[in-house]
Amino acid sequence: MYSKKWFIPIFILSLPLLSSIFIYGNKLVAAQFNGGLAIITAENVNQLQRLEVVANLVSSGQIVYSPSGDYLAVGTESGVQIYAETLNSEFQLMETDAPVYSVTFSSDGLQLAGGDYEGNIYLWDMANHQAIGIFNAYENDVIVWKLAFFDNNDLLMSLGGSSVKVWDLASRTNITTIRNPEYPISAAIPDTFGSFIIIVDSNGSLHIFDSDSGKNQLSLQRNLGGFDLQLSPDQSILASAGVRQVTLLDWETSDLITKLEASSEAISDIAFNADGTLMATGDTKGKIRIWDVQNLTELINLANGDSEILSLAFSPDGLTLISNDIDGIVHVWGIPADD
Repeated sequence: MYSKKWFIPIFILSLPLLSSIFIYGNKLVAAQFNGGLAIITAENVNQLQRLEVVANLVSSGQIVYSPSGDYLAVGTESGVQIYAETLNSEFQLMETDAPVYSVTFSSDGLQLAGGDYEGNIYLWDMANHQAIGIFNAYENDVIVWKLAFFDNNDLLMSLGGSSVKVWDLASRTNITTIRNPEYPISAAIPDTFGSFIIIVDSNGSLHIFDSDSGKNQLSLQRNLGGFDLQLSPDQSILASAGVRQVTLLDWETSDLITKLEASSEAISDIAFNADGTLMATGDTKGKIRIWDVQNLTELINLANGDSEILSLAFSPDGLTLISNDIDGIVHVWGIPADD
């Protein structure tokens, strides 16, 4: 069921001074790009440039960095592609039985999980790049939309169909199943400490469930969007993606901070940078915006094409922003450092 293969990307979209990719500081960037990169900040983000476009990944899902930045994982039609600094332009394919949508690393970077379009969850050991388990988590043809490790990486949360499930990784068993009785669950994340599962339903209500018992602890009518949920790195802000707006809540008090007019379309993904000072949003028409989290202002609007953004990720060192869309095209953004 599992196997590993090595491939080399062969089709790179033509851009000025760009011809192929290599790994620079653990990032995929242009082979002909000379010099270093500057850390992306609110002060220099208007200098952001497209460094690379990779168009052969046949991407079917999310793209994520490992916590250290040593690896980049992409959900594709044939499995999860893993890029690493020592592989140069090669990638390693972790094969699956169906196209992969959701991808996530454990917080220590030692495990990788992928969820496919047929309700299966795969686990890999990143120390030796070996498959270590598979869960038949949902019925066939149910997409696993979201995966997240939590509780010191002992547990894994999955969202698929109309339910959230919590998995004990030691025993490979489902210990909790959460269903919202009134409206379908549209987005979910665990809190970092592992006590709660945060969900938004299709009616825009926020619910907090105990991750052990699966019991609802709190429900709030907040008129939130349910396309994506993200907690800021310091756990102070909960961001919810909806139609045209991103809603920011104070996570400690659940009070509304603001609603950002982020698009004329639905917001499909949200990403914070490592220190939480910047937030990127992508929409269903391919537009990417970057926001100053402290001042709640839009800093730059990036033209990324016309296709829906599947996922966004800042590199852990803050040097790059990477995006992929439903057409399988990956864009890498960065700021060339001054000579």
